[in-house]
Parts: sequence; C-alpha cells; structure tokens
Amino acid sequence: QMTGGFGPVFGLMKTELLAKTLPSHLELFAHATSLGGVESLIEWRAMSDTHCPTTLLRLSIGVENWEDLRNDLFQAFEKLAKGEQVVLSGKH
Repeated sequence: QMTGGFGPVFGLMKTELLAKTLPSHLELFAHATSLGGVESLIEWRAMSDTHCPTTLLRLSIGVENWEDLRNDLFQAFEKLAKGEQVVLSGKH
C-alpha cells in the first residue's frame, strides 16, 4: 500500500472490445484480481464489477523488470493496432 498517496488512475482504451482484448495479448501480466502478490496483473474490471466503465483496465505492477513490462504492453498495443482480437470470456 502507498502511504500519503495513491496509484495513478487513467484510461487508455477507446472501446469495450479493445479493453476486453488487450489482456489476451500480454505475456507477462496475468489476467486476475490482485490479492497482494508480487506478480504483475491486469484486470478488465467490468468482468467482476458491473458498475465500472467497460473500458477500464486495472494494472497491478509487480516485481518484474519495468522494461520487460513496458515492452509487453507495447507489443500488446501493437497487436491491437493491427486489428488482432482475442476476446476474454465474460459476462459482457
């Protein structure tokens, strides 16, 4: 937990489909809710919380090398830009 502050919150995904698709293209991030572990996670929040915007993704950064995480995100965004879509299963 952060003392005296909070983690940044911002949106990147333009559509629900992009938000649902991005996690499937990541190799270093597991698609899961954070339970306080040390691994990097990504969660499409609308899958478990219907009150969240459908374009919201929650990232929990773990102990992996930051450059590896950055590169993983970059390659996933490139795949989305090329139109590659593998959608998460869920209630949306």
